[in-house]
Formats: sequence, C-alpha cells, structure tokens
Amino acid sequence: MKNLSIFDVQDINTLLNQNDIDYILKIKDTCGNQAISLECVGKKTDIDTICKIINIFLKKKHLQVRPGKINPLQLQVY
Repeated sequence: MKNLSIFDVQDINTLLNQNDIDYILKIKDTCGNQAISLECVGKKTDIDTICKIINIFLKKKHLQVRPGKINPLQLQVY
C-alpha cells in the first residue's frame, strides 16, 4: 500500500491554498492503514481538478490519487 507522510499532506495543503482551492487534505493513520480525505472550507471545486493539482506534486514520489468510488472526497493513493 502506498502512503503519504504528514509532511506531504502539509505541502499539498499549502499547494491547494496557493491555487485558491478551498479544500483541506486530511489524513488518518492507524495501524499501517491511511484514510485520506478532502474537506471543503469555502467554495466548491471539481474533485478531478483538485486531484490533478495533487498529482503534479506527487509525481516526483511516483504516487497518484484518485477520487473514491463511493465518496469522491475520500481519496485513494496508488
């Protein structure tokens, strides 16, 4: 399973803020599993647009995110 560090999450939140995206990336880490989700704190933005911005950052780490099938705000890392 692919994982993000807390530092990655901080950097992604800074990147979202710099791009005027009113979402916060949150991480829950328990017993080797992670749950990564987005929380809207202002105006709504298309989830695919947000994932593209995050994936630009994650490309150097050979990671990508995509929206969850049931809950699009619950991101999957692969």
